[in-house]
Amino acid sequence: MATFNHEKTYRARVWRYYRQVARNIQAIINMNLNPDGTIKDFGILQAQLDNYANALPTPTTALWSKIISNNAVLLARDFKKTAGLRIDTQSPQMIALVNKLVQEKVDLIKTLPNNAALEAQKLSSQIALETGARHETLVAKIQGMTPGYPEYAARRIARTEVARTQSTLVQAQAQSVGIDQYVWHTAEDESVRASHQAMEGKICSFSNPPEVEPGKYYNPGGTYNCRCYAAPLIPDKSNN
Repeated sequence: MATFNHEKTYRARVWRYYRQVARNIQAIINMNLNPDGTIKDFGILQAQLDNYANALPTPTTALWSKIISNNAVLLARDFKKTAGLRIDTQSPQMIALVNKLVQEKVDLIKTLPNNAALEAQKLSSQIALETGARHETLVAKIQGMTPGYPEYAARRIARTEVARTQSTLVQAQAQSVGIDQYVWHTAEDESVRASHQAMEGKICSFSNPPEVEPGKYYNPGGTYNCRCYAAPLIPDKSNN
């Protein structure tokens, strides 16, 4: 595992949780479908998905509280190992940041069942108007037999949030010891998008994010499905 990059440590665990959430949402939708794929009663479906959304904060908080706190400790060890810098992961500022990040995850995961209700309603309306092969395709989609929402949305959130959270923690810890510059690094595989590959090895600033794509400024982890990471640029004390 690269220094300042522990995304892989948590990726599989986070995805397992979000995948199960997506499957639970799909099960609720399927229980509310007629044999022809239309929704029996949208009000009932929406109420059940709302109830599920309201049940998500407790397990989501437990998951992310542990992951974010552990990631903060691992990153603090990286600062100690590479530069002898001590990061206080229990400072009021760091604790507040962890709590803020956890709450963001809770708010975000609750959008999955809420948006799934709207997606199902839209599909159901289309199913009622279609016949033949198109009808069968849409039925398979609403039943979860072919890829679609909510699994795609859950996968996207899981991939994005691990790297984004790590980037936020790295930035906060670096700036707490007076470091604002970092080196952009990619995951170095075939899935890296071209615009991010072009950023590999570039020196950037946390407080002044680079223009990674035309008109889009952000640090590593700052956009969907990004697995890039920031390696803080440690000052060379020998030159002081």
